[in-house]
Amino acid sequence: MLYLRVGHKQKTNLKMNKRFYYILMVLCICGIPFFGFGIINTLVSLKYETEGVNECISLTTSYDLCLTLNILKGLTLLCTISLFILIVFKQKLIKTRK
Repeated sequence: MLYLRVGHKQKTNLKMNKRFYYILMVLCICGIPFFGFGIINTLVSLKYETEGVNECISLTTSYDLCLTLNILKGLTLLCTISLFILIVFKQKLIKTRK
């Protein structure tokens, strides 16, 4: 049988392993320049592989370069925000041994 306690707040323990924390930190730190380089590369492709100013489809690869640019910007922002959260809330995120 399932019993529900009214007014009782259950405290969840969602702490991560120290090793996993540092792996996430490294991925975020490496992701920011990686995606930044991708943004620069896509901007160069937009300049030289399209006909007009408002064109987004590459003439050589037929990829939508504007979509690629928006995805890379979003991933860069995600890595930056994630890195900020990991740094600010380090003590609350990592398990401590007792």
